[in-house]
Amino acid sequence: MSKSKNTKSEFSKKPTAAYVGATWGVVIIGLLSYCIGLWNAGMELNEKGYYFSILLMGIYAVISLQKVVRDKAENIKVSDMYYGISWVIVIASCSY
Repeated sequence: MSKSKNTKSEFSKKPTAAYVGATWGVVIIGLLSYCIGLWNAGMELNEKGYYFSILLMGIYAVISLQKVVRDKAENIKVSDMYYGISWVIVIASCSY
């Protein structure tokens, strides 16, 4: 009985294929929309590069923050400084 209970709890932690597919779809649509809008914007090339680098910084920070939050939920040791820096970068990239 306990073996089937452990197996069920392990599977329940995994997201469904529909969730993973929807997540990737939203990320790809969002990135393409942002890049198309940036490409068509009437700005200088250096301004476009600035906004593109903000996009890349924000993506990295959000993925990093997601990993840190998941590690904390699973009781894996995470540096408080890294956790704080991740939040600061996410907020900074969203505020531009």
